[in-house]
Amino acid sequence: NIEGANIQDKLMRLFAQQYSNDLCDLAINGLGTGADPFLSIEKGWLALMKDSDHTGTHIVDTASSTDYLGVVFPALVAAMPEKWKRNPAQIELMVSPEVEEKYRLQLTARNTALGDAFLATDKAASYLGYKVNAYPYIPNGVQLFGNPKNLAVGIHARDMRVGKQIQERKRIVEVTITSRLDFEVVMDDQVVLGYDVA
Repeated sequence: NIEGANIQDKLMRLFAQQYSNDLCDLAINGLGTGADPFLSIEKGWLALMKDSDHTGTHIVDTASSTDYLGVVFPALVAAMPEKWKRNPAQIELMVSPEVEEKYRLQLTARNTALGDAFLATDKAASYLGYKVNAYPYIPNGVQLFGNPKNLAVGIHARDMRVGKQIQERKRIVEVTITSRLDFEVVMDDQVVLGYDVA
């Protein structure tokens, strides 16, 4: 191999990156049940917010609207209690990369200096002073408004193990990562979930 003696270190970095990606996906989209062996591992934030036990979560029916500037984002912001909107720097609109791109395009359609700035630069998107941040594993039809620190991940460090097995004859290196983890919405009242409820 062209990596030579560094191949083991590079492989372990790649495995760690993939574990991180899988953890993000499961944290957002985990169902805790169902036929999908990966998503059934644990219930993620979206499933928790839709769960009847989390009655404090504010749900906004977006009715599949793609008018983020005029319909979706205003509804999400309006659903958030005023007490949580006092510090705009702590809360944000969390969307998929595709939604963030579509919102940018809606802003560029406006014949203003702001629209030109979004067309010509990599200026960070915002709405009413709240950041609009893209997260890769959020589905396109789902938007969140709140403090990202309100979405918690718990990993039991003592029970996290990385096992490696080398099968010389098959030229295979198997890496198994075992961990105990859980996801939680810390304060239901501090998050707004927008999606097509119907």
